Amino acid sequence: MSPNVSFTNCNCQLGDHSLQKDMTDTCFHNHIEWVCSHLRKTNHDIRIAMCWFSNLRIFQILIGKLQVGIAVELVIEFDDNNIREGGLDFDHFIQSGGQLSAAHNASLMHHKFAVIDNTILLTGSFNWTNNNNSENMVATDEPTAVSAFLTEFLHLKTKGRLLQNTSDITVKTSAPAAAETFHTLEQLRKNIAGGSKCWVVKLHKKQIKDPLFFQKKQFPFDHELLSQPYWTHYTQFSPNHFENWLNSQTTFTNIQIRYLNTWYRRIRPGDVFLPIGTKNELLGIGVVHAGATNYHNGPHKPVTWIQHKIPSIHLPGQYPIGAPVQYLGSGMQLLQTIFANHP
Repeated sequence: MSPNVSFTNCNCQLGDHSLQKDMTDTCFHNHIEWVCSHLRKTNHDIRIAMCWFSNLRIFQILIGKLQVGIAVELVIEFDDNNIREGGLDFDHFIQSGGQLSAAHNASLMHHKFAVIDNTILLTGSFNWTNNNNSENMVATDEPTAVSAFLTEFLHLKTKGRLLQNTSDITVKTSAPAAAETFHTLEQLRKNIAGGSKCWVVKLHKKQIKDPLFFQKKQFPFDHELLSQPYWTHYTQFSPNHFENWLNSQTTFTNIQIRYLNTWYRRIRPGDVFLPIGTKNELLGIGVVHAGATNYHNGPHKPVTWIQHKIPSIHLPGQYPIGAPVQYLGSGMQLLQTIFANHP
């Protein structure tokens, strides 16, 4: 490295890449804005290897670059942390001209770097997600480092699979521990404060009588198999494909369309499930977690059940059997009541 290296931090204004020589720019805070600031300066191409990528602001910058003719290549770990309901629309990325390659080996593709215009390297501990962890990032134009990371990127592309659609291959399931995370009252309150919704679902009698219902870690729906024709054409769920398929159905009623749209597209990871019985008694509380929706598990929502057997709480209102209805009361207050009575 040249002795004339200049060190800055992520709160400083970044100059034009073409004017910076022997540049090193470090970041320990405001990572998203720091990454965005560098990506905005791209003139020709961006090559990215990112284990987990869920940040919408960064994603929108990449889509904008594609729209003005800048090449963007992306290699991601092809698991259900990335390819999931409520995640980024990687099919839109492909349709916009981006090249998406799936890292699909048994070992984890844990890289987190980008090379901009073949001259600027961004790397560090920060996944392009919405986390609040203590992270580090560095940008450098040191030629040896840039060249080494470009070589590794080409190696990752060769090992991976270039996709035409995210449904081309099966999504890997992430580590089970992530799905079994214990949810405290404070964690659930943070979910709701961050936009997660509470859904009330009146169970079918068969579900109520099933002693193993709350042990299955899944919430089955679509008993009428309305979505079965979709799964005869696709093995992996894609929001775009599903929306196009649903809009093309001419025999569905408006109620059926709304029902499927809610289950498949509106209910997202972090949302809270409130199953009730025939007399609106609350039977449990669960949290939807990220998980692959594919041909093999069909119409199920992966759910971590936190509590069940809560007969002392009843929810007012009328609820159709099997149809999710957004809880219109205060989710915060209801959670407080549930945990106060059943800690």
